[in-house]
Amino acid sequence: MSQPSYPRSQDYNRTPRARPPRPNPPEDTYLTDAKKFMNLYYDTLDNKRDKIVHLYAATCRLLFDGNPFSSGDDINEFWQKRFPTSVHTIRTQDFKNHGDTFLILMTSGEVLLEAQRRTFSQVLVCQRQDGMWKIMSDGYRLLN
Repeated sequence: MSQPSYPRSQDYNRTPRARPPRPNPPEDTYLTDAKKFMNLYYDTLDNKRDKIVHLYAATCRLLFDGNPFSSGDDINEFWQKRFPTSVHTIRTQDFKNHGDTFLILMTSGEVLLEAQRRTFSQVLVCQRQDGMWKIMSDGYRLLN
């Protein structure tokens, strides 16, 4: 009596079943807000500096390299008259939200100031006011 013959593995014409691509998880709304605000902030700081004061809350504070500025007028005067023309390049950014009320944005990178490249870091604490994020506290530090 002969044994039944079974097909050898190479006899199977198997095609792997293609799995559908896994959809990307939905992006965190706070991450979206953080990215939009960062882009708006640095575009305004580098290209539309006369509008920068509109991103700050009425009660805000800027600490630039240890020098405090504590009102919208002082901050506006600093950015427009004391800070030279700039081009920021962001290398790292991170954020942390505290519910729907606060957003902490942390960035670092390089800034071109009067043909001199400098490294900087910045932390912005923003609060949602009337459906828009406003800067409550700004800590900007030139590192070299």
